[in-house]
Amino acid sequence: MNNLSSNNSPQIPYTEFADRLKIAMNARNYTVADLARRIHASHSTISMYRCGSRMPDIEMLRIIAKELHVSTDYLLGLTDFFY
Repeated sequence: MNNLSSNNSPQIPYTEFADRLKIAMNARNYTVADLARRIHASHSTISMYRCGSRMPDIEMLRIIAKELHVSTDYLLGLTDFFY
């Protein structure tokens, strides 16, 4: 099975995003509560992102990347560089 949806858009594995989110949060010494408070999201939403059961929409992805000082490409696993 390939990694393309029916509209031929590449799919980002949730676990890749979750792992990179954890790394970026650890680099900033952020807890789930810290990030949730800073970006005005619920604790449970951030927890779901971190465990890989949910992905943020594009706007939330941008907000998370900005707060953690990393690129969206990094969070999505498209580059290994934070910026």
